[in-house]
Amino acid sequence: MQWETLPNRFWILYYLFFLATLGTAIYSIVKKKGKILSFITLMFTVTLPMIVLIYSLGRAEGMNEFEHS
Repeated sequence: MQWETLPNRFWILYYLFFLATLGTAIYSIVKKKGKILSFITLMFTVTLPMIVLIYSLGRAEGMNEFEHS
């Protein structure tokens, strides 16, 4: 079963932003600058993609991620 998805350039930009945010949060935690906010960012960065994946499992065939929500 093939589902419609967003273009590859969207996913490249999405994951680059994801990795940059994750790297910046880890760097800030290591340097002990804004430790609380960096930890919150780290938790959101790790858990949010998993929540979105679980939410998107129920979408109908022929719908992309934006049409589903």
